[in-house]
Amino acid sequence: MANEAEYAGWTNRVAQAMFDTQRSLDSLSGHLGNDLGRALDRRRDELDMLRPGIRSLAAAEHDYDQAQGAAKDPARERIYSTYRSYQSDAGLLSNQLGGIKAELAGHNEALAQRAESLKDAMRDLDRIKELPGRDTPELAKLREGVEYFRAVVNSVGPRVQAMVNEMQTAQQAARAFADGAASVGTQAHSANIGRVVGQLEDSLAQTEARGGALRKDLTDNRASFGLVTDYGVGIANRATDERNLADKQAAQLADSMRAGVNPTRPADQRPVANLAESDLSRRLDGPAQETGRTV
Repeated sequence: MANEAEYAGWTNRVAQAMFDTQRSLDSLSGHLGNDLGRALDRRRDELDMLRPGIRSLAAAEHDYDQAQGAAKDPARERIYSTYRSYQSDAGLLSNQLGGIKAELAGHNEALAQRAESLKDAMRDLDRIKELPGRDTPELAKLREGVEYFRAVVNSVGPRVQAMVNEMQTAQQAARAFADGAASVGTQAHSANIGRVVGQLEDSLAQTEARGGALRKDLTDNRASFGLVTDYGVGIANRATDERNLADKQAAQLADSMRAGVNPTRPADQRPVANLAESDLSRRLDGPAQETGRTV
C-alpha cells in the first residue's frame, strides 16, 4: 500500500498509549489496595494519641476555673503545656497526611498524562483513517478501545482528586490546630482538640471508603483493560511486521537493480520466515512481565 511506515508508526503510538494507560490503572489499583490502607491505619493510630487530650485538657480547664489567687498561674501553665504537647503531635500528623495526599496526587497526575496520550492517539487514528486502504473495521474497533480507555480515565481521575481534596482538608485542619495560639477559658482547648479529632476521623473514613469503592471498580474491570490493550498491541505488531516485510522487499529490489538483474517476480516470491520480533513487543516485553501478564 506504500504507507506501511506511517501505518506502523501511528498504530504503535496508539498501542503504547493504551498500554501505558493500563499500567497506570493497575498501579493505582495496587496503591489503593495496599499502600493507602496501611497509611490510613497508621494515621488512625496517631490520631488515637490526640484523643486523650480532650479529657486531660477539659480537666486542666476545670482546675483553672476553680483555682484561686496564686493557684491560677500554675493551672494556666498546665493548660498551656498540655495543649502544646498535643499541638506537636498534630503537627507530625499533618505532615503524614500530606504524604498520603502527595501519593494520591502523583497517581492523578499520571492519569492526566494518560488522558493527553489518549487524546493524541485519537488524532493518530484520524491520520490512519486517511491512509488509502486503512479505514477498516479493525481500525474502528481500535478506536473503540481508545475511547473506552478515555472514558475510564475521565471517570477515575475525579474520584482520585476527591481523595486528594479530602486529605488536603485533613492536613490543613491538623496544621491549623498545631499552629494555633492557646487561649485560656470557656473550655476552648478541649473543644478545639475534640473538633479536630472529629474532622480527621471523618476525612480518614471518607478517603478509605472512596478508595475501597474505586479499587473494586478497577479490579472488576481489569480483565477488560487487558483485552483492550492486547487488541491494540496485536494490531501494532502486525503493522510492524508489514512494514518490516515491505522494507525487506524494497531492499531486495534495490539489490537486484544494483546487480543489474530482474527482481523476483511476484508469483515466485515466498513468505519471509522468522520475521524479527516487532519493535513494540520488544519495548513492552519487560514492563508487561511486571504486571503478571504477557503482552
